[in-house]
Amino acid sequence: TTDLRPELGKIKCPILVLGALGDKLKYAPRETIENNYKTQYTNAPQTRFVFFDKSKHFIMIDDPEGFYAALDKELAAH
Repeated sequence: TTDLRPELGKIKCPILVLGALGDKLKYAPRETIENNYKTQYTNAPQTRFVFFDKSKHFIMIDDPEGFYAALDKELAAH
């Protein structure tokens, strides 16, 4: 495995991270989980995050309306 987090600073385009929280919220508070995601992208400040409470893993299957809404919003912004 290779940890590419140090290299994220080289990416200049916007990054959208979609986080599935459905199976994680029973183990940790939302703020802790979100901060864990965000900490991993510290070197890429252009990263935007969208979190999905209904999705356990496959957001496009577990929450298709939310997935497409987030995708459409991001594409419209760029």
